[in-house]
Amino acid sequence: MPLRRLALAALVAMPAAHARADALADRIGQIPAEVEETRLVGEWTEGTETGTYRIVVVRTGLQEVRTRLFVQWIVPSEAAPRLKATTEIEEVIELGGDVKETTIELADNTLQMTVDLGGSARTAGQYLVTVEAPGRYSFKKAPPAPQ
Repeated sequence: MPLRRLALAALVAMPAAHARADALADRIGQIPAEVEETRLVGEWTEGTETGTYRIVVVRTGLQEVRTRLFVQWIVPSEAAPRLKATTEIEEVIELGGDVKETTIELADNTLQMTVDLGGSARTAGQYLVTVEAPGRYSFKKAPPAPQ
């Protein structure tokens, strides 16, 4: 009988061992499967605050691939970094293309991305996205490459 009690106690205790409190692992498990890429791409400064830019690419669909592109402002901290702001580059979803590649340049606290967009002949090509601050960016077709 004591052996049965010991086995029962072990079975009851097992789920508790796997359910240890790990808030970061829990949050990682909540990242949507559609998030295909996150990338830290450089630093920004606003007044006395500094941080890192993060690019997030979200992709849905199989036959008709749809991509969403976000820029985030991350503020470092001893305890845990915090997300200051997120801006979606709305033109990417409006055009209905698929982000194939992003090339990054940083200058004067401005993030400039060259976005290679696949899709229909109407939307495919390179676009310039200049991000100045949360919610403030420009989006335009890139000029043809010199030959």
